[in-house]
Amino acid sequence: MDQVRAETLPRRYSLVVVSNRGPLSFLNTEDTLKPIRGSGGLISGLLAALPSRDALWISAIAGTADMAAFKQGLFSVPGIDLAPVPIDHETYVGAYDRIANETLWFLYHGLFDMTYEPSFDDQFYVDFESYRRYNQVMSDEVALRAELNAVVLVNDYHLNLVPGMLREVRPDLTICFFVHTPFPSRSELRILPLQVRTELLESLTHSDSIGFHSERWRSNFLECLSETSLPTPRLLVEPLAIDLTELQERASRSDTQESARLLNTESGTRPLIVRVDRLELSKNLIRGFRAFERMLEEWPHTQSNCSFLALCYPSRTSIDRYRRYREEVEHVVKEINERFGTPHWTPITLKTDDNYARSLAALQNFDVLLVNPVRDGLNLVALEGLAINQRKGSVVLSEDAGAYELMGDLTFGVNPFDIVETSQALYSAAFEQTLSTKEERYRKAHNRLSQRTPQLWIEAVTLT
Repeated sequence: MDQVRAETLPRRYSLVVVSNRGPLSFLNTEDTLKPIRGSGGLISGLLAALPSRDALWISAIAGTADMAAFKQGLFSVPGIDLAPVPIDHETYVGAYDRIANETLWFLYHGLFDMTYEPSFDDQFYVDFESYRRYNQVMSDEVALRAELNAVVLVNDYHLNLVPGMLREVRPDLTICFFVHTPFPSRSELRILPLQVRTELLESLTHSDSIGFHSERWRSNFLECLSETSLPTPRLLVEPLAIDLTELQERASRSDTQESARLLNTESGTRPLIVRVDRLELSKNLIRGFRAFERMLEEWPHTQSNCSFLALCYPSRTSIDRYRRYREEVEHVVKEINERFGTPHWTPITLKTDDNYARSLAALQNFDVLLVNPVRDGLNLVALEGLAINQRKGSVVLSEDAGAYELMGDLTFGVNPFDIVETSQALYSAAFEQTLSTKEERYRKAHNRLSQRTPQLWIEAVTLT
């Protein structure tokens, strides 16, 4: 009997990684389920770092296609064991859409319009209960699958309550939490109801360590703890590393090379300004386009003598504010194109479909990469662009992106709210640099980034 029961228990692991999104999702296409690799720096980094380890990756699934794939046992990635966790629709909508994305994301990225939002009504507390249930389900799965004295790496704001829940039932575990977003200042965190912010902070302090992408976010966390009597865990500043080998291999494939050929044919010899972003409010797309517009106004000789390729793929389309933002972005681009365009030149080419090969081709071939988020935990696009660009291009980078702390001295730093400064940076990067200056920036950036790997990152943040 004991042998039968033991055989039905799931395998346990010495390293368990848990995140909201996993490395795989599925789309319904006619009568088949099409696997789609998850996007984002965390997924790329973990896919590179985990195959050599005794590790399990736990993530949530909620969509109909993912649920169908789960029932058919289709969640499989070479070299990594996966544990997809089904979450009921009502819980997931309350936890993911309303608390994680419409409240915590907005708070952490400074996106609230304080005149009107947020408002913590009865529905908010109903949704926060969904957030608790979601965290409990994920915590239970970790507790079941981690071996004695295992290391658990919990990722991001979706799972803030997991460390506290897990510590209660598995005190033997080493719990490492990593914050991939910015962390709010004390005054910003105080926007949350006292009960909620206390619960979040108490849970996080049950971690053995907490990692951040920049010193600024670590300092904000310390500031938030300073008005409490909570203990301070070990705090780390470890920016996520890009998988340079995988990026270079993927960029060498035929679909990326064909995209690069088409891109270079369309842009010709004109300086090419690129942005690669989600259609997401914190990415600050509209101010970026207005800065480009001002550059065309201020330096008329740039008209017809440069191109702006904006690859902005949809994000969180179930949230009304994101749908409205996309409409506004499209309206601004149309307005600029109508004002400055000619029969032979379109100032801004906006693509809103997700095409990874085209995005990589753009990162290889830009002369200027615009990365101007309102606030960002790190921003892998800036690092990837600096790492694989073949034109010795330059990056115009928001000083409020975590990546600025790592690479700011090799970029054109800008205040993301300052359209004048951003337009000047775009002009300088595209039209005023000498070749020797560009080559020196490129060499230093490539050397700095090539010394950091996902394997070294996960060793640092898991204390192994």
